[in-house]
Amino acid sequence: MPLPIVLKPADQHHDFELARRIHHAAYKDVIIRQFGAWDEHKQDNFFRSGWESAPSQIITLEGEAIGILCVETLSDHIFLLEIQLLPEWQKRGVGSQLIQEQMQRAKQLRLRLRLRVLRLSTAHKLYQRLGFLSTSSTATHRYMEWIPPRT
Repeated sequence: MPLPIVLKPADQHHDFELARRIHHAAYKDVIIRQFGAWDEHKQDNFFRSGWESAPSQIITLEGEAIGILCVETLSDHIFLLEIQLLPEWQKRGVGSQLIQEQMQRAKQLRLRLRLRVLRLSTAHKLYQRLGFLSTSSTATHRYMEWIPPRT
């Protein structure tokens, strides 16, 4: 049974602090694992850059803001820029449901669904389980893609 997730457009000014808090909570553990330390100033800059570059949505469940979703639809693919969940909402089916919704959308539009994930993030296991394949990698990220089945 699907979770009663509601997405609402994020307001760049009003939701800035909420989104910053979610970003930092979602990334802190993996940043420390991958890079050895958490630099608040550097992470504020990463957050601000991403926040200003593409429209985001606030992920809510039963009226509570639990994450941020940012998806960009391009002419040849859909790019899942960000899916950030507060740690207490990770591994509870929220991410799977949101990704599967994007997969359904990609299938309807006949577009590939692409994303990138930090190399030491455990989220890559979820993406693999959902059928994403690794397409390339850098020193810091894995790039993955899901190709909708032809019908």
